[in-house]
Parts: sequence; structure tokens; C-alpha cells
Amino acid sequence: MRFLFTAFILAGQTSLEAGSPWAVLWAGPGILIASLMIAWGAEATQFFLAQGIALAVLALLQTLPEFAAEAIFAWHREVPLMFASLTGALMLLTGIGWPMIYFSAATAYRRERKHPMRSIRLEDKQSVQIVSLLAGVAYEFLICGRVL
Repeated sequence: MRFLFTAFILAGQTSLEAGSPWAVLWAGPGILIASLMIAWGAEATQFFLAQGIALAVLALLQTLPEFAAEAIFAWHREVPLMFASLTGALMLLTGIGWPMIYFSAATAYRRERKHPMRSIRLEDKQSVQIVSLLAGVAYEFLICGRVL
């Protein structure tokens, strides 16, 4: 952190502006550290609360800033920006996040057992989470169908 402060002072910057490349020096690491702290907090919470509740709190903490931005867009009636923000984050989750989890699990399975993973088995208690997630994705497709 001392290096970032020194680099900022040596560059002759007296204040950070929104479009300044120097803003990346503190915003980028700050976002990464915050996400790691939230994930660590969710892992620690699982010792005190049920896993489903801990994951719900984690999901709320990670999506709350996005929904706050969408609320501002909605308040100012900037509908295109609102839908771009809403569908963009959900598309990143379903388009990159889930496949990344699958491919890492499939690679570990193949290394361990020397044959490909043919199916994914979930515990019965996770059925409520899957059904509610599918309901949210179906609602997303309904919204995107009406907008397009």
C-alpha cells in the first residue's frame, strides 16, 4: 500500500479523478480485496449458520451494489442502462461463472479417476436452491424477450 501512495505522490497527482488511470491503482486492488473478504466471511459464517443462509447472505452482499446502481438508473428513467446492467451481470454469472465451476470440477475429476465426469450429483437439500435459481433465469428470459 505504501508503494501505491508513493507512486501516486511521485506522479504529481493531488486528487483522484473519475477517469484518471491512477484511480486503477487503488480501485482495482480494493475491489479484489473486498471480494476476497466477502468470500472469506461467507466461509466463516457457515460454522455459525446453515450453508444456505450463508450463501444467501453472500449473494446479497455481492449483488446489492449492482441493484443499487439499477435503482438509480430506474429513478432517472434510464431504461436502456438499467437493462444493460441487469442482464450483463446475470449473463456473466451464467455464461462464465457456472461453466468455469463445471470445467474445474470436470478437470479435477478426470485427473483423479482417469475417466470423464458423466453426471453431476447434487444433494437433495440443494433442490430448493436450484429450483429458485431456475425460476430467476426463466424470469430473466421473459424480460429479455419483451425488451428485444
